[in-house]
Amino acid sequence: MRFIGSLTLLASLWACQSYVAVPVQPVTLVAVSQRNRVRVFTKADVLLVIDDSFSMSGKQQRLAAALQNFTDDLDALRPSVDYQVAVTTTTVSERLGACGPAGDANAAARCDSEWEAAGFSCDPGLACFRSFPKAGQLDQGSAAPAPVLRRSDYTAQDFARYLASSVQVGVNGARQPQGMEAMKLALQQSGFLRDGSKIVVAFFTDAEDCSDPGHRLAMLVKDPKTGNIVDQCAIMARGGAPSALEPVAKAYAPTPPATRPATRPLPSPRATAAARTRRRTRSAWRTALPSATPSAAGRSRAAATSSWHTRSPASLPTSAATTRAHRSPASRR
Repeated sequence: MRFIGSLTLLASLWACQSYVAVPVQPVTLVAVSQRNRVRVFTKADVLLVIDDSFSMSGKQQRLAAALQNFTDDLDALRPSVDYQVAVTTTTVSERLGACGPAGDANAAARCDSEWEAAGFSCDPGLACFRSFPKAGQLDQGSAAPAPVLRRSDYTAQDFARYLASSVQVGVNGARQPQGMEAMKLALQQSGFLRDGSKIVVAFFTDAEDCSDPGHRLAMLVKDPKTGNIVDQCAIMARGGAPSALEPVAKAYAPTPPATRPATRPLPSPRATAAARTRRRTRSAWRTALPSATPSAAGRSRAAATSSWHTRSPASLPTSAATTRAHRSPASRR
């Protein structure tokens, strides 16, 4: 009995020893320092898009008065920035009301009378349409020496004075402000953007952007019951009606570069001469033995010769691959 009890005690002790915890290995913490290179732009081309509709009366003068602080703040940047400024307006075109038939001279005359301006036509969408020659042009103020003002060419006081003159563009522009479309057109003007410059665009307006490059929206319409003018662009901007405006992401997305169509690589002169020799040899062999059945070796050579023309570019001879590389579209651009 004591023997059995001793065995039981030994078994219990052995079971306890099988659960001894293994010490955790020490952990070494290593400090890692990460550095990122930050690219600092020291050239900037600044475009100011100014609303020149009638609602901006008095507001352009306040903007002109604030431009001295604008110049001082840019001059205080470190490292210093070589910047230049140009001005354009939100005037691009107007599409108003309704008319018909399209292209009719009498319909155009009615548009001129109804909207109290000359130059309207009745467009294919049966709306009164008027374009403006100044669309996207860079404005030069009456006191400014040039449409593009480069800061390094003038003193701070003169630069602010010239720029204040340029931003006072008047309030006789289009009743349909199209700031985004005007920006797109202005940035395509030659002589403004410089290589390696950061493009900065600022909009000054008190209205919704009604850019409509697809000519799908009649911005102002007259209520047939009351005769009141209804601003459809403002209603769409508030979500009061489905928008007919062009989505910004679709209308102003970067245009992908044109790609050249893939051309079939030509074999090198050496490979062409070898193929021509094989064809002559095959023709002579068939002429000498017109009724004979080609041997297995002959069939293999013929198959190898014909299959050369159907190989993939990766399996072409080295000389042909070299020729393909020299004639690739990327090397010709």
